[in-house]
Amino acid sequence: MAARSALWNDNPWWADRARIDEDPHIVRWNESRIRYDPPLRCQIRYEYEADNSVIYTLRGPRQVGKTTMIKLQIREFLEKGVSPWSLFYYSFDIVGEKSEMAETILEYLRVSEGRRRGRAYLFLDEVISVRDWQKGIKWLVDAGRLNDCTVLATGSRGQSILRATERLPGRRGRTGDPYDRLLAPMRFSEFVRVSDPTIAEFFEERGLSSRAGRHGALRELLAGGIPEAVEEMHGRFGDDLLACLESYMLSGGTPRIVDEMARTGSIGRDLYAAYRDGILGDWGQRSERDLRQLAGAIAGSAGSPTSWDGLRRRADLGGWESTRNGVFSLADLSVVSVIYKYGERKKAPRLSGDKKIHFRDPFYMHLFGAPSGQGDPFGQSESALADPAQAGKMAESVVADHLIRLAGDMAENPQSFEYDDHVFFWSDDKKREVDFVLRAGGGTEVPIEVKYRRRVDHRELGGIAGFAGSRKGIVLSKGEMDGRRDYDLVPVAAFLALI
Repeated sequence: MAARSALWNDNPWWADRARIDEDPHIVRWNESRIRYDPPLRCQIRYEYEADNSVIYTLRGPRQVGKTTMIKLQIREFLEKGVSPWSLFYYSFDIVGEKSEMAETILEYLRVSEGRRRGRAYLFLDEVISVRDWQKGIKWLVDAGRLNDCTVLATGSRGQSILRATERLPGRRGRTGDPYDRLLAPMRFSEFVRVSDPTIAEFFEERGLSSRAGRHGALRELLAGGIPEAVEEMHGRFGDDLLACLESYMLSGGTPRIVDEMARTGSIGRDLYAAYRDGILGDWGQRSERDLRQLAGAIAGSAGSPTSWDGLRRRADLGGWESTRNGVFSLADLSVVSVIYKYGERKKAPRLSGDKKIHFRDPFYMHLFGAPSGQGDPFGQSESALADPAQAGKMAESVVADHLIRLAGDMAENPQSFEYDDHVFFWSDDKKREVDFVLRAGGGTEVPIEVKYRRRVDHRELGGIAGFAGSRKGIVLSKGEMDGRRDYDLVPVAAFLALI
């Protein structure tokens, strides 16, 4: 059980609600040039009836900002007059057993009894570190100790935390919202709005600052027409959006990294090392050398279909099964995504064939795409982006991640959403290919091709016309915008700004 002093140290607002402003995460956020408050924070519902105890999970990569988001929520609660004693935060990253976790929560309930008012809000950070943590929660729920509580439990390893919550049947409360949430790095649209106030103002004026407004324009685009607002956005801000995209492809969307690049124009070597070490610590496979070889092979094959055995040979690792397991472990950490080929007969992913593996954030691609300990990592990132072939791979990976997010946004049943049923790639026996097929709702599959170059040659686009399910496709260019018979040509930056 945590010592009572540890509880007070982690919850200084019990003594003085103003002390939330001294919290290191809040101080760093206040001092940031890029003050990013994730929209997800406001999408989580905390208020329920007294007899309804709701248990959420929040997963996401290490240092993506989960703890900062929690502290921002605690600050908002305090500013709204919630009793400090109704707010409990504890980091469980050094707690090993479920009994210790349960006793820590019980100690909070004992300490705050008679002092908290109304509903209690429990933020259990890095609870995934606790062995069988869900059994401790189950016991507390069954014993009636979490009555009138909302619990948010966080962790970095996605499948681990999701598998654990499957063992809490009927004990997660009643809500129409998803129980399990993912905090990912900033989307490009969010990056643009925090980086360029002029474009942010345009978004506000044209109704594109809300997800509903942007998705309205996207649906028109996916249906085969270029919205007027998108044409205006490109006409007024085409070069600015492209500059933002090039910055995004250097930093990615992790707030701490974005802020450092905004303040200094660079990313320090220590940040590259810190994020690499964090991924290695969570990876749970073998050595750093194996991680670097596997991740380097993924970076080298980005945008190209590969088999598990082909990736094994490129990475120079052991068997294909260990290679597959390593990739899925990285996917569990939201570092990579695995995209399968579209099977036309069953209209479903072909799980046994070749697949494409993309990094979920550009920074991860830079992190593993250059030799370790050799030269300046930020300079190497700039050199990679200056190479048209590498920049094209990076743009395709950014599109992959954003299509996954878009498919999740549009899912009819978010509770059961699996992105591999909504985002695919396609090829046929005539060697025609499409980078992506997006299942966009209503049973419509839209082919999307990424051509990150100034001029697009229509002779390279046979896959768009050849895709059997196509009504009209989308070709994402570096700068061109035009409506064609088989496809609409749209700048990739303008497209991403709508997601």
